[in-house]
Amino acid sequence: MDNNLQRSFYSLFLLVLFISLLPGQVFADNADDVFISAKQSIEKEQLDFAFLDLHSLVSLYPESKHYESSLFSLGEYYYNIEAYHSALKSFNEILKIDPESKARIFIKMYLMKIAKNKGDSDRVNELKKEIVAHEQLSLLFRDFKEYSYVSAFMREYKAVYYIDKIEFFIDEKLFSEIYY
Repeated sequence: MDNNLQRSFYSLFLLVLFISLLPGQVFADNADDVFISAKQSIEKEQLDFAFLDLHSLVSLYPESKHYESSLFSLGEYYYNIEAYHSALKSFNEILKIDPESKARIFIKMYLMKIAKNKGDSDRVNELKKEIVAHEQLSLLFRDFKEYSYVSAFMREYKAVYYIDKIEFFIDEKLFSEIYY
């Protein structure tokens, strides 16, 4: 019996410790507070805490104006830790709820990179075609066309369409290219 009491105390201690380490706003009253808490964690470069806040926001406030951007950043996070199944789930959810999302081109870029990592060349080719067809490109008076997006993790995404290729940048670093 003494051993059971000791285990119960240890479990309670771990639970209290875990809750005390969570960012303060996880139990906030609304999605805006949770999103602000995530942003504060991002500014402090505490991405794991920001992830917890964004995950809570997605779980608790699916009607929030921050839902889509939070889902995108969850996908980013999962991709960066190579949890591709979870990244796919987050990115596909955005495309399901908002097929015309501002992040759509960058979501498809991630989906293409995941398919490439999995060795699914058919899916890679399908996504390449979708990305290339994203915009009717007329570069009559210019050399390129740009699209940009800033994620909740404050990463700056840019897609640059040229006459013969598309370049994708994350925080001004080349991430991927598609030639056509």
